[in-house]
Amino acid sequence: MVYDEAITRKSFNEMLRFLRFANKIGEVPLLFGGWAVYQYNPYAGSRGVDFVVSDENFDACVDFLVSIGYELKELRLKKGTIFFDLYKKSERINPEIELDLDFFYKKAERVYLKGTAHEVLLPKLPTLFLSKAHALISRDVPKDQSDVISLLAKFRDTDFEIKRNLDEKTKSKLELLINKIDVFSLVMKPTKKNIEEVNSRLKKLLK
Repeated sequence: MVYDEAITRKSFNEMLRFLRFANKIGEVPLLFGGWAVYQYNPYAGSRGVDFVVSDENFDACVDFLVSIGYELKELRLKKGTIFFDLYKKSERINPEIELDLDFFYKKAERVYLKGTAHEVLLPKLPTLFLSKAHALISRDVPKDQSDVISLLAKFRDTDFEIKRNLDEKTKSKLELLINKIDVFSLVMKPTKKNIEEVNSRLKKLLK
């Protein structure tokens, strides 16, 4: 288990609370990070909630979170074990990598958050995969590794076209995931068949 179920349940409920407010003021936030991965492969939730909102509604969204008990600490809005990373659409998420927020918005789909009536914008699966793969460069933690594997497990043949956007640094990080059974086991049963399938998909990306 990646996170304790009580923590992910609380995080999910806090996300719903935020979305009720956001949708009410006409904002359909862009979801990324762990909860976006969950939309494609619900193997685990997340402790943190990652959203991008329009520049004009950003202050209202921050004010709402503060009004329900969140405090700004180290550029994050935190309340107990749960945190929100909230960005303006015009921002760049991570200056260390060439991946601005416009990249996420390209072909993002307006969908209902899984199991709810609240709307979000969801990046296409290969776009989300690329962002998670890039994240391995700067932090390379087990949750990012397992998110990469969980998304790769859902790839269709056309999704592999994203490999043209992988730089050598990112490829070297992905190569380290081959045969990484401890990470595979967070996402799926580490059977011989599953291991071979994941390894094959990783190698296809690296060609």
